Amino acid sequence: MKTLGIAILLVVSGLAAPSAGQDLTHDELLEVLDIHAWRIPLPKDPKYNWGVDLVDAKPRSVITSGASDWMHPTDRALVTFRADGDDRYRFTFKQRGGMSSGSMAITPCAGTDSAPGPCGHQYSVEWHAQPIRVDDGKQYVLADVESAFGEGRKKQLVLVLRRYRP
Repeated sequence: MKTLGIAILLVVSGLAAPSAGQDLTHDELLEVLDIHAWRIPLPKDPKYNWGVDLVDAKPRSVITSGASDWMHPTDRALVTFRADGDDRYRFTFKQRGGMSSGSMAITPCAGTDSAPGPCGHQYSVEWHAQPIRVDDGKQYVLADVESAFGEGRKKQLVLVLRRYRP
């Protein structure tokens, strides 16, 4: 009987004790909580900060080098998005002057007057692991949003520089 009690104690303590293989990694935590984060160069001019728009998708020229005279050589903004339920995402910007946050709908129908139906809640959001620098080099595409119905409803989540101070 004493041996059975010790065996049960060992089994129970083995189930309750976490092993090194069960530790949660940083990447797993981001995935489980549906958090997407990037570091983006800050502009040299302190009057400008990053803002975000959900716009109709369009062909864009990708900038891989150059057009960076506006960038601060070392300062970076932290930009995060996480699912908030009901097609909404909460965003946080940590940039020059502090932090700001808000919530926005991210769907291929956002900003349209279309009723549920073909647009509905069936869509995909392709988050880019690295932001894609586009157009004049002062915009970054963070995600592509597309309806599952294939009727051409596509949006892009784009960071844009905005003047916040006179």
